[in-house]
Amino acid sequence: MKEWASQLEKEMVREDQPADLTTVNVAMQKQQMIETEMIKKAQHIDQLMEMEPQLEEMHPDELEDIRAHRLAVQEQLQRLQAPLGDRRRQLERKKAAFQFGRDVDDEKLWIAERLHLAHAKQLGENLPDCHRLQKNAQLLTNEVENHEPWIERICSNGRELIDAGHENSAAFEQRIAELRDAWQELKDAIKDRKDRLAESEKAHQFLYDCGEAEAWMSEQELYMMQ
Repeated sequence: MKEWASQLEKEMVREDQPADLTTVNVAMQKQQMIETEMIKKAQHIDQLMEMEPQLEEMHPDELEDIRAHRLAVQEQLQRLQAPLGDRRRQLERKKAAFQFGRDVDDEKLWIAERLHLAHAKQLGENLPDCHRLQKNAQLLTNEVENHEPWIERICSNGRELIDAGHENSAAFEQRIAELRDAWQELKDAIKDRKDRLAESEKAHQFLYDCGEAEAWMSEQELYMMQ
């Protein structure tokens, strides 16, 4: 047990810092395993302490050595508690930063895909086709509106890192601004598309009405000629 604690102390000194979300997740899994093992070791120490009266009867000459060993290991484990707690907080801090960066990248891709749809040039070849495109534009609007809380959540996560005094706060400010700008561009593009489709609908409706009127007048002419 003492050897395990000594080895852990050495590992914590020379351990490499995670460089991305994948490696920080691996490090956090390892951290969880260490913390679980620490609990088991502490329970084992408690069991040894409870057994000391029995050991005193069975091995009175060895009791002092056993007790000294237990106390040494107990002290060593206690020394590891604070560094392990600090390490967990550092890993959580790094994971939050890496996750924020990943989320921003993912959302910018998501926005780019919808922006391509919002910039579509087709305005409908006729009135039914225009109505079909308007329906698609409304579906896109609904999707974007439903997605907006997640965008706000990501920006809030970045703001929490900044407020906590993260060393990369300036970069996080820029990423938040980039995401908000991209989001606003998407919303503006959708509004513009809906406006253009509305104008197209008016034009197609006018042509449709003219066609209907022309057909009606033709019918009336035929009726008058009879």
